[in-house]
Amino acid sequence: MEKEIYTLRDPHTIACSSVRVENGVPVRRFKKEIARLGKYVQKKKGMSFEITELALNNWVAQFNAMKQNGVKVPIPKGVAHVVDNPEHNHGWVDDIFREGDSLFCSCDIIGEDSIELAMKSDVSLYSPPDYTDGKGNQYQRPITHVALTMYPTIPGLSGFEEVAASLYQEEKAMDPKKIAEALGLETSENEVTEEMILNGITELNTKVQESQQSVEAAEAKAAEASKKAEETIAASLEGYKPDPLLVKTVGENRKMKIETLHQAGKVTTHVRDLLVDAFVGDDLALALANPATDKFDAIVKAIGENDMIELREQTGPQVLELANAAAKSKSDGLLVKNAEERAAKSNG
Repeated sequence: MEKEIYTLRDPHTIACSSVRVENGVPVRRFKKEIARLGKYVQKKKGMSFEITELALNNWVAQFNAMKQNGVKVPIPKGVAHVVDNPEHNHGWVDDIFREGDSLFCSCDIIGEDSIELAMKSDVSLYSPPDYTDGKGNQYQRPITHVALTMYPTIPGLSGFEEVAASLYQEEKAMDPKKIAEALGLETSENEVTEEMILNGITELNTKVQESQQSVEAAEAKAAEASKKAEETIAASLEGYKPDPLLVKTVGENRKMKIETLHQAGKVTTHVRDLLVDAFVGDDLALALANPATDKFDAIVKAIGENDMIELREQTGPQVLELANAAAKSKSDGLLVKNAEERAAKSNG
């Protein structure tokens, strides 16, 4: 059907009220930054990662290959497990491209509620290690969805930017030269061929696979080294028993240090007892057998540097009450002395 201009019932809920209508449903085109070069931390999984030039170029190339094969990239709300539910989808990614150090997508947001939701959201992309479509085509590290979220993994991304209606009135075929540039191929206007692009994508896939294998190999090597170190320590300690006299001497020394903290007002009586149980108990011999794991001196040092002002502030009411009691006691003594003097005069 012919595209037309549609006005939202409440134009104040989004930045612009003019949208096109397709099959009776309002649709609006946006441009959105979805990634940027840099190092980041994925808090939920406690992992750090880096987005490189290779990653940005690969995402562009993989998207173009998927689009050519009819694979669509949805825009769901929330995390990956809701992607298969159409109720959670709010649109489709139409293009993915680079601008400098950033990766952008152009996307169609579908429906009034979805358009309003986009104005309140940021995005996090999902890029699995590999993906195979329904035709058996394989992709390496593609972007399979761009999710609307309040907590994006990559901070500071620019918001949804409306695209003028005149820019999407007619669909345009993918520009082979742009694809070649995204792949980093050296070309001129007359040199870009389908074979060249496919070879570039294959080469990029190979580089991504090699990079991933290199990371996995490094992680495996680090894990093996850590395991060997643990085994070496365990072997060196096997059968080792510290001299009982040494255990007794160290235990008494630790009790003295803990009591010093207590006397200085650094810890309460209850905390003192807990420290004794933790560092002078049955595990003391084991700690002496493996000094690298023993944190007693570090903990004592940290507690020793604790600011006593906080403790005084917390016990301020008791201190004040004791001061009042002392003053009252002194006052009572003066009254008793005065009464005794008056009694002596009357008897005299």
